[in-house]
Amino acid sequence: MALKENYRELLLDAVVRVAARDGLDRTTTKLIAAEVPCNEVYIYRNFGSKDGLLQAAFNRTDMRFVQTSVFFRIIYGLSYFIIIFSFIKRIYA
Repeated sequence: MALKENYRELLLDAVVRVAARDGLDRTTTKLIAAEVPCNEVYIYRNFGSKDGLLQAAFNRTDMRFVQTSVFFRIIYGLSYFIIIFSFIKRIYA
């Protein structure tokens, strides 16, 4: 069970890194899996899709956002806004 949770955390960290580096449009499950490294199938089994993984990462970021100090809330808030804005732009584009 601990191994599964570790991979989950690694994947959530990886999706944020890849999305920040490459943008949401160019973020693929293949790039995310290569970042960890793990099999791409693991993402689909545990999150259903790239969007499911992104949603889990946003939810985790949201929880961490609430738990951080004011300074970090500002920093995370700006990056969170940029990621959310890119996600919304992608949906309505």
